[in-house]
Amino acid sequence: MQVLVTGVVLFVLQWFFMISVVLSSLAGLLTILGFALWLVMVYKAWLGDMWEVPVLGGLTRLVLKKLKM
Repeated sequence: MQVLVTGVVLFVLQWFFMISVVLSSLAGLLTILGFALWLVMVYKAWLGDMWEVPVLGGLTRLVLKKLKM
């Protein structure tokens, strides 16, 4: 679930950066950082570690609580 929430947040941020003329040069950097974060999440899942993305981990827990209603 954390990968889905992170992917959606990164997609929205990239979309916003591409619309903004000033921040459009950062969209490529965000893509590279998002890919690196995805690799870390895949590696941690492969090892069986329980790891949360620092800011988005809490958001993921909130989404899961709402889904378990």
